[in-house]
Amino acid sequence: MHEHHIQKDILYTLVTSDTSRFADLKPDNIDSNVFTYHLKQLIKEKLVIKNDDGTYSLTPLGRVSGINVTLSKKELLEQAHSILLMCLRTEEGWLLRKRIAQPMYGRVGFVHGEPIASEPAIVTAKRTFFERTNLTADFKPKGTGYVRLYNESELESFVHFTLFCADSYTGVLEKVKRNGENAWYKSPDFKDSAMIPSMHDIVKAMETSTGLFYTDLHYQI
Repeated sequence: MHEHHIQKDILYTLVTSDTSRFADLKPDNIDSNVFTYHLKQLIKEKLVIKNDDGTYSLTPLGRVSGINVTLSKKELLEQAHSILLMCLRTEEGWLLRKRIAQPMYGRVGFVHGEPIASEPAIVTAKRTFFERTNLTADFKPKGTGYVRLYNESELESFVHFTLFCADSYTGVLEKVKRNGENAWYKSPDFKDSAMIPSMHDIVKAMETSTGLFYTDLHYQI
């Protein structure tokens, strides 16, 4: 999200129009050199393009990210962040990961990652799991849902998750990798305060569902 007000204003104008001329983009009270600098920064970041007729418009990347410029920080927080959860359970137990970076520093949960537009989510899940554990597993989708975390009355986190599960793997586990500590838990207590708050309910939904499950959860932390 761009913090500089000139760049935000340029993006906002282009979000709400198809194309705009330089004169339409530049406010009267801004020096032309200063304004041109910020416009060129957006072009350099490939968010804005100058068209052959001299007008300006958003690039595909700019159109994807540009709508957020109209939202406040509170509104952005209230939009769900998408994550992938990878559950591996074998005879050795549950492979879980202790976070050694914020958010949820010190809490234990599934290996997780973020989906990206350039590849299917299942591919991202397998790749991310390998990058963070050194293991390869044949994951299958198991369920999806929303998790909201509140600190008293303030929203701390809001995510949409997709859970992938596997029951076998290949490779040798790397215990510490990418801001997390990986370990086998034979009989974990998912209600324990050391766990990420949603673990108990997600595991319960996973174990009681005969097909793909959906859940909508919220917690106080």
